[in-house]
Amino acid sequence: MNIHPNHGVALFARLQRGGHSRPALPAGARAILSPRALLAASHRQACLRQLASLVSVTDGHFRALYRGAAENLAGLVQQLPASEAHHHASEGGLLDHSLEVAVAALQLRRGYLLPPGAVPEDQAWLQDLWTYAAFTVGLLHDSGKPVVDQRVYLLTSAANRQGCGTLGSGRCRKPAATG
Repeated sequence: MNIHPNHGVALFARLQRGGHSRPALPAGARAILSPRALLAASHRQACLRQLASLVSVTDGHFRALYRGAAENLAGLVQQLPASEAHHHASEGGLLDHSLEVAVAALQLRRGYLLPPGAVPEDQAWLQDLWTYAAFTVGLLHDSGKPVVDQRVYLLTSAANRQGCGTLGSGRCRKPAATG
């Protein structure tokens, strides 16, 4: 996926009404997928399994807290790359990178008793909180990229090249002309 600072990345919301077929995606646009569809890729499922093995919570808590946060991030970052020309510059790279860093953060977390200098009883009582904090920091460390470093446009139909805003803009703006 190419990103040009003046052009941005277009996400296309396919609207289906009645029995009408969905229009084709405009050139360069990516379909908006559900978080579950985005996380269904085998390498992302492997990251989720690794995350589950690194935390000491019930399956229900894992689904609500850890997987829930991953699904929320997936819904936001969709198939965006993590960068234009560096690591994870491919389609979906930002989600892949975020999940991988969350795994790494939890692996690092296992080597620390937190908070430093606290009595062991307090460390034991707070361990799940610190583990979740490490996960959250790892998962969200690049979450500002779609707002600060990239232009992301929502196109609501194939004919509507006008788009509706950029992430974080809070208003509709016409994308810069390409060419």
